[in-house]
Amino acid sequence: MSDSRPDGSFPRAGPVPYLLDDEAEARETLAGPRGASVRWFHATDVEAGFIAVQQGLAPSCWRGGDCCAVCGHAGLEDVHVHQGRCVLEILSPALPGQVKAWWVPPSFIQGAWLEDVFMTADEMRAAAPPAPADNARPCNCGLSQLVEEQIGAWRQRRR
Repeated sequence: MSDSRPDGSFPRAGPVPYLLDDEAEARETLAGPRGASVRWFHATDVEAGFIAVQQGLAPSCWRGGDCCAVCGHAGLEDVHVHQGRCVLEILSPALPGQVKAWWVPPSFIQGAWLEDVFMTADEMRAAAPPAPADNARPCNCGLSQLVEEQIGAWRQRRR
């Protein structure tokens, strides 16, 4: 892939999986310019929150969902938290609207709101058991290999 920033963000053109079904076109579009980093929020359950600070957030479809992206909210006040859930605070390039990013590297997760208490990502990593290696598995869509490559390239650069 020609993109030198496999950071999980979509180009400003919008969410590639929703715009393109062709992998070659998706690769070309992903090389486009990214927006600035913004603070946004993603609701999940507590267990998934602790895994996310270690491994990042994979697209919803990789965990049985129906969306080839990570969704979120622009403001904490927009997230409705139910008992037993947490809200991850993320600082990353993201699109406006509900569809925020293709995947989220763990380094972009600032921490989580557990009820009314904020834990930093470092505090969460220190308190969490090791995350399972097979936490998220690629879906069967035509772009999952591209997402896997992006995640692998990001991890390789961080070693």
